[in-house]
Amino acid sequence: MTTLETLIPYLNEIMSRFYKDMLSHEQFSIFFKNQIEIDNLIEKQKRNFIDSLNDTPQQLQARYLRLGELHYNLRVPSSDFLKSTRIWRGCFIDYAIDTIKSTKLVQDIESYFKKVDSWMSNGYLKKQLEVDKDDLEKLINHYKNIKSGTSDQTLDHLNWLLQILIAIQSGSVKSAPELDVEKCSVHPEMFCSVGDADPIFTKEHFDDLHHRLHIDARSLFYFIDINDYIEVLSLYSSLLSVYKITLVVLGNANLHQTVKMLEQNLSDAKEEVKQLRGILPICSHCKKIRDDKGFWNHLEEFISERTEAEFSHGICDKCVSEHYSGFSR
Repeated sequence: MTTLETLIPYLNEIMSRFYKDMLSHEQFSIFFKNQIEIDNLIEKQKRNFIDSLNDTPQQLQARYLRLGELHYNLRVPSSDFLKSTRIWRGCFIDYAIDTIKSTKLVQDIESYFKKVDSWMSNGYLKKQLEVDKDDLEKLINHYKNIKSGTSDQTLDHLNWLLQILIAIQSGSVKSAPELDVEKCSVHPEMFCSVGDADPIFTKEHFDDLHHRLHIDARSLFYFIDINDYIEVLSLYSSLLSVYKITLVVLGNANLHQTVKMLEQNLSDAKEEVKQLRGILPICSHCKKIRDDKGFWNHLEEFISERTEAEFSHGICDKCVSEHYSGFSR
């Protein structure tokens, strides 16, 4: 770590180069308001780098975990965050090669940034996991509350992903769901769940999605085991992107099933209404109604058989006065 101290006199130049590179990328330039803000950031990062050279390993890890969390809180997309760390490291290495011309310094820079970039990525990932896990649990509870419109496959998929998130948080593959693509019972149902809806993808596409999910998940836990959180964060973003596609497909299938159910209900309702539409032949004396088979039915029976209406009987005031005038009320 002592050779890194030789970089201190050159930090202004190195960091100015870094921000020049950042500003040359359109997606990064939006994060910086003006040169005054950049100058302030350069001073903070110079101080942070210099202070880190005296940190214990535990202090260094805690420092860069916080820095990763900060980047998440600033709403920097994970892809941009990972790319910016590569540019940051490259500026230091290029300066060591071009200006200081020290092989030992290049090796020390590589060793230093390999650790701190991984810790920053871990800090970023922890914050993202907290938010994603909370959102996913809310989504699962929402689907459970409207279970009649949601297939079991959708909930199985969401719960599989939730188990993955919990396992990543714990840092242990032991709490993960089935990662063997051949033994997984969740994702092969994805194609079947579409039913007779117009397919968005072919079965081959579904199989490819299924394999990509498991490859990313297995690789993700491999890099957790070796503490390479730069790769973990990248794979996690890839896993979520693929999973969002599967949920869109499942959502399309569920929507199709719901629409079919509503159409059937509407058709049934129309049929019931149709039976009571038009001219009803009714007896002018007894008020019975003649059905389409020629039978005369009591008014109550005719309506009850064709609707969900039920009848209760009473006597109106007029009939009471006409037929029961001798009785007191």
